[in-house]
Amino acid sequence: MVPDMAGTGMTEDDASPPLGPDSTLGSADLTAEDAIATQGDAKVLPDSNLRSDSTGPDFAQDSSDLGKADEDAFDASADIPIGGSGGSGGSGGSNGTGGAGAASGTGGAGGGSGGTGGVDSSEDSNLGGTGGSDVDPSASPGDAIDTSSGGTGGNSGGSTASGGVAGTGGAGVDPDLVLWYKFDESSGTAVADSSQSGSGGQDGTLGTAGSGGSASYSTDCRVGTHAVSLATSSRGSTPAGGYVTIPAPENLAPGALTIALWVKLAAATSSENWERIFDFGNGSTANAYLYLTARASDATPIPLRFGISNTGHTTAAEQRLESPSVLTANVWHHIAIVLPTGAPYAGLLYLDGVGVATNKAMTLHMSDVGATTLNWLGRSPFTADPLFNGSLDDFRIYKRALSATEITALFTLR
Repeated sequence: MVPDMAGTGMTEDDASPPLGPDSTLGSADLTAEDAIATQGDAKVLPDSNLRSDSTGPDFAQDSSDLGKADEDAFDASADIPIGGSGGSGGSGGSNGTGGAGAASGTGGAGGGSGGTGGVDSSEDSNLGGTGGSDVDPSASPGDAIDTSSGGTGGNSGGSTASGGVAGTGGAGVDPDLVLWYKFDESSGTAVADSSQSGSGGQDGTLGTAGSGGSASYSTDCRVGTHAVSLATSSRGSTPAGGYVTIPAPENLAPGALTIALWVKLAAATSSENWERIFDFGNGSTANAYLYLTARASDATPIPLRFGISNTGHTTAAEQRLESPSVLTANVWHHIAIVLPTGAPYAGLLYLDGVGVATNKAMTLHMSDVGATTLNWLGRSPFTADPLFNGSLDDFRIYKRALSATEITALFTLR
């Protein structure tokens, strides 16, 4: 480690070669990070020395030329229910004849269909209509986060003049859930979008870069039946590995945004520094982007970092959220980034259901980033950054800011 000549306490990246003239960017251009202090359960970062990338050229172009922004104490947002209410069941039949089921409701994105009315051949003798059927038969009844559950059965038949009371439909998919990859496929390269958001097909695609990497489905998962496993085979100037291509998120969530997913690192060494969990942008020279890296090695103690910018790859340009600790390997971790509306607003980072960082000076949203052409899970636009090494599961994008209670619900979901 080489101390900063200015006496600021800043150091060069451990893995960087000596500084010297070249044509590309590398991690040796990075400023160091300010010390992290804690206040209760909240993370508070003192003001950092914000400056652009000007320390000098080095050997490899990568994303470690970025610095660090201030953060503040964690605040929870107001609770907002996730699922909508379901449709009603069918009306009961009259005077001994079973009635037809009612039309389905639209609870969230789909309540259950109406049930058939009950037969009433004599007083108080038969059950009324059953509730609606489940939109997704694989879902658990009452799971308001995932999909609609079937309605409950109607009451018993009344007098000979009327049938049973209609059943009630189940809760529906949250209409603000605009992208949802369960990764429950068992084979192939397609990734189905289960959001039912009405925005059209938003399926993703598994792919590989370089030679020897892989992207496949695995039963080593956290939610559902499968997860996507991304394996790397080489790093450095010609990285290789697997990744997922997704649609541009700008049109899905231009304002308020929540991104949530499960992550399992296969390793947590210097070889994984700057690997991306996701990156949405237009290339390494473009000024507008947002990303989540598992290991930001220009900081101590190599934190999980979210960053968003529309003015370039500098410390001052990025608005950030960082974990106060290293993300451990071989364990599933739930991560959520919450960006409410307004400007300025308090951006929030959750790790395993708990708020670990906030930045109250954030102003940027996807509408400020604009249209992006390189939208990846597990891959960086910087050629020297390694591809993600590990597994991802239950990736979600909401077009609103989820509450702390809702993040906890996603964390406890199985």
